Amino acid sequence: WGLLLPTGAIVARFGKHRPNAWWFKLHRVIQPLGLTFALIGWIIALHNFTTLEGSFDGRLNYPHALLGMTTMCIGLIQPLNAIIRPHGPEEGKPKSTLRF
Repeated sequence: WGLLLPTGAIVARFGKHRPNAWWFKLHRVIQPLGLTFALIGWIIALHNFTTLEGSFDGRLNYPHALLGMTTMCIGLIQPLNAIIRPHGPEEGKPKSTLRF
């Protein structure tokens, strides 16, 4: 989560202006790989820790668990942005400012 996903974002940010769109191919490999590793880690954490079961008992890891659950849920729906995002404009046409 902390290495692959930021790397994919950096590749997209700084590679857009390079020829042959290699950045997009690399971005499409790195991002799903990072999300897959994060999902595996989340499944391991859910299997090994019972922080969210039962009531809050004053442990400091309860907020960590809630934040982790929220982050992973948002991270898992993030690829939908790539599906519903409008395609880039054709050469010579202005960019759309429409974002979801």
